[in-house]
Amino acid sequence: MKHTKNLFIILLLLVFSFLYYTSFIKADDTITSRLEGKILLQVEENGEAWYVSPTTKKRHYMGRPADAFSLMKYLGIGITNEDIKKIKINTQSLNGIDTDSDGLPDLLEDAINTDKTKQDTDGDGYNDLAELQAGYNPGNNSALNYDNDFTKKQAGRILIQAEQNGEAWYVNPYNNERYFLGRPSDAFNIMRQTGLGITNTDLEKIEKYGEQANTASLNTQAVSSSKNKYTDSENDFSITYPNTWKIEEVYGENKAITIRNYEDDIFKERKAMMVVSFINSKEIIELKKFIGTNKDGATKEKSTIKQINNFDALEEVFYYKEIDMKDYNVYLKLSDKQMIIFNLSSAGSHTTHKDIFDEIINSLEIF
Repeated sequence: MKHTKNLFIILLLLVFSFLYYTSFIKADDTITSRLEGKILLQVEENGEAWYVSPTTKKRHYMGRPADAFSLMKYLGIGITNEDIKKIKINTQSLNGIDTDSDGLPDLLEDAINTDKTKQDTDGDGYNDLAELQAGYNPGNNSALNYDNDFTKKQAGRILIQAEQNGEAWYVNPYNNERYFLGRPSDAFNIMRQTGLGITNTDLEKIEKYGEQANTASLNTQAVSSSKNKYTDSENDFSITYPNTWKIEEVYGENKAITIRNYEDDIFKERKAMMVVSFINSKEIIELKKFIGTNKDGATKEKSTIKQINNFDALEEVFYYKEIDMKDYNVYLKLSDKQMIIFNLSSAGSHTTHKDIFDEIINSLEIF
């Protein structure tokens, strides 16, 4: 079951709830470098979890399961199917629906292209889990060739399968194995299992994301009393947004633009966050390939290919009834190999947030 798309191809958020704080604590570059890519657990508090990103060089609060999952997708780095195979899969912490009872969850089987309805995909007499553990590809019985040097370079990173369905993996720096981050609860549990205890004193030596966020490169200007304009001179487009919303550029492997109207918690305040990403693809973009199926815990309400601003576009809407959140996604194809992806995660007040989402998309200008 396709449950998500590549961060650079979709930037799909289940929940996006960054916590912003204003205590200015001096960072310790030495301890930051030593703990890059690791999960830290506050042993003197309640075991709160933090991820020290090798990309941002800061600690990111992991919060609830959905927050941890969104954080991992957000900070992920794209990787090809060929390269991801060079890293060994950890098979000790697997959870989730397992239709064929072969020991591999359905979502993982989707990620590695095995048959989730057959215990032995290649029919060689060994079930899929046993083959993985023995170092063989369960899809064709060929040996898996791991690359230790390549793996060590990815240690501590969150990797997103750019040529697959955006599946996320965490490369544990302690054993150099990749852990599958299938569902929000899986991501959260893996973070807990692989975490390293840290004292409050040492934790405070690592700069917290949001304290001194780099927004110097933002290019915004007031265009009226009610709206601001954001211009991306690198990719030659601009959008306008309400001046009551906050806009930031967040840097990972690629740049993302976030626009939000809440201060602390997207759910507590019943508000929303929007993410915009400009995509330069190496291959010709076919919108139909981005049509997803229902995601875990959500019902698809809409999936339509239509014209928006004279561009071909795919629009999809998912609803998470349990938490009353809607996820809106618009893939706007600008040319054969360029696309802008808009995502809105709206907690309550769906109509109001959707109207603003549409206004921002319709304000798009291409230079």
